Amino acid sequence: MFTFVMLILSRVMTVIHPLILRTVIVNITCQDDVANNGAQKKCAGASDTYILIIFYACLKFLAEVVNYLREIPFSYVSANAEKHIAKTVHSHM
Repeated sequence: MFTFVMLILSRVMTVIHPLILRTVIVNITCQDDVANNGAQKKCAGASDTYILIIFYACLKFLAEVVNYLREIPFSYVSANAEKHIAKTVHSHM
């Protein structure tokens, strides 16, 4: 169950962090202008962009941590398989 939850969290974070990066890039390259109907388009402030950058970095880091946590149960199974194979090869020799 732990591995399944970590897998879902890892995939969700992997999908979300590029969307946040897209928002950061849009905020950085945004220019205030007047649209065709006269409404003025406002851009996000610098502090909002910095908060999004920090949020992006934290989410990217957490996605990697969750991905490594997901692999912990598999390392135990892999180590046991390696021991079994080594025992079989050693007894054969």
